Amino acid sequence: MSSSNSVSKSFSVASTKYETRSLKGNFRLVASRYTPTSEFQDDAEREGNNKSATAFTLPSYILVLVQGAEFPKEHWEPVISRLFDIQSDMQYASIATGVPTPIPIREVWGLDYINGEELDTLDYANALKAFQKDIFGGKLTENYTETDKFVLVAHSVGCLEAVLSTTDFDSVSLLKTTNYSLILSEPVFLQHSETSPTRAKGFTESAAAYVQLSNAQKAYRRSISDSKRAMSQLRQIGGLVPVHAIFGSIDDVLSSKDKEYLVQPQQGFTMATVSRVEGVGHWIPQSSPQKMAEALFNLLHRFGGFQSMKSGNIDAILSKL
Repeated sequence: MSSSNSVSKSFSVASTKYETRSLKGNFRLVASRYTPTSEFQDDAEREGNNKSATAFTLPSYILVLVQGAEFPKEHWEPVISRLFDIQSDMQYASIATGVPTPIPIREVWGLDYINGEELDTLDYANALKAFQKDIFGGKLTENYTETDKFVLVAHSVGCLEAVLSTTDFDSVSLLKTTNYSLILSEPVFLQHSETSPTRAKGFTESAAAYVQLSNAQKAYRRSISDSKRAMSQLRQIGGLVPVHAIFGSIDDVLSSKDKEYLVQPQQGFTMATVSRVEGVGHWIPQSSPQKMAEALFNLLHRFGGFQSMKSGNIDAILSKL
């Protein structure tokens, strides 16, 4: 295992390489931990250094971002930067308005799979599950407490890996500890009866702006073969872990029927919330990181609560931004 560190304006990042196992043997991961660089976080870290890491007794969000194997984790960095910027603005506005501060995002994790060409969706899902368990899932190292809220955030074909990573936990308690909630952005859960050469062409052409076309085609084929398994797993966890869906208002990769199909109660599960981001299509994190960050922030803090038990309205803070 090896580590490296770097800093940007909104966050610092420490990357760790380590090996995990799949059905095909050992393979390597790069796990990057992003933390905000605002003065509020610096104060918390100084307090933690003075009192030990367990000084973080208030709840925090720990986000794990899943982008699908064909996409590098750096695609999320503009979103991460804007998330931390919004959070910093909220903290300043909270001082000015007296409205309680929302539960903070303390850190964000992103993963890359170094030898991803050799792996399939289930391998990625198993790697993600192993990462969660190895780093913090269920074991709660000194850096985490039982009040922390671990949230899986996935986009596009990465939603398959995110959902399938929730299988085979030893207990419901461990599942809930490792997954406070799931947020699925434009999930590509395509059904065999709904796929067509035209839709495959639309997916690969739009993905080609961000990845090699051959990789996009592989992503599309994987989404077809594993979508039924993922839908079945959603039925298993739907009553245990809140699952939120985010869609773009433009119907490009996913048609309006695809989106309606995913949120119908007849599927056997109910989405906790369904959000719509105006003016964007499938590639929300890449084409509009600001809107993606706002959608995530609103979801986390409208349904996650506040650090303070005093009553307050998050809109009072948001209106100051």
